[in-house]
Amino acid sequence: MNGGTQQGNHSVVCIVLNWNGGREITRCLKSLQESAAVSPEVMVVDNGSTDGSVDVIEQQFPSIRIIRHTDNVGLVRARNEAVRWAMEKDVKYVFFIDDDAFVSPQCFRILLSVADASSTTGIVTPRILGAGSKDVIWFDGGLVNVFGDTFHRNMGGHISPEGTQVVEEPFEAEFATGCGMLVKKEVFEAVGFFDEDYFVYCEDADFSFRARSAGFRIVHVPSALTWHHQSMDTKRNQGKWYRDYYVTRNKLLLVSKQTKGFRWLLFLGYFAVNQVFVPTLYYVLTAQFRRSAAIVLAVSDFISRRFGKRYA
Repeated sequence: MNGGTQQGNHSVVCIVLNWNGGREITRCLKSLQESAAVSPEVMVVDNGSTDGSVDVIEQQFPSIRIIRHTDNVGLVRARNEAVRWAMEKDVKYVFFIDDDAFVSPQCFRILLSVADASSTTGIVTPRILGAGSKDVIWFDGGLVNVFGDTFHRNMGGHISPEGTQVVEEPFEAEFATGCGMLVKKEVFEAVGFFDEDYFVYCEDADFSFRARSAGFRIVHVPSALTWHHQSMDTKRNQGKWYRDYYVTRNKLLLVSKQTKGFRWLLFLGYFAVNQVFVPTLYYVLTAQFRRSAAIVLAVSDFISRRFGKRYA
């Protein structure tokens, strides 16, 4: 791969976090190499993988730069390390993609054209589909509901069959997902890096809100396609309780930073019913006690202001 080859005046660094990525990460890296019109430089940050995937990457992709960690330092810290390295280079864009996702050949070309169209556009996201079914939407722009909770637009919906797809224009969204997002260098210069209090999950929405507060627009581009094996990292590593804990705790942290007063109380009521009481009761009734305990612990840690990595 020709690291740093550019389309026009572009230089793009792709950051991929690997955590026992298996064969999925090789598909991810291959898709980045096969991108049309631009050959991004790729950096893989490995969080203590034990499945041999790092050795495979070195053998199959010798030009890719790798940062190795002996254990899981967290998605957020790993990405920040790579961003610091990228900022020291003459880079214009940083693209984040999960190791269990892959891009279409035209994805970069489309995202870059939208990003270049406006100086106020700071983050651009592709449409992300499920890798298994190919036509089911996982992410189609990030929005915030009336209670202040974040959600994926059109999640679970279907795109039209090939050949009948209506061309959808880019539109402004409220937050981006780190599963696939292109960020201008100026955004990091204005708002800093990802908040390491999150460790994993919700850090992308927090970063998005800070970017919007600084005057940058987040634009979603439905015609740029990415595919994602949903929750693959969770399934092959710690398990579902891991996601339960961090999503519960971090959503409370995220919304607490954005809302005050009555809006915060409204969110707490909604969250207590829909994301604490109902799932906890279900997990207890179905004997998934570790998952129910994870939610209770997450709420306790938020109240006690214990953030970052959960060691116990």
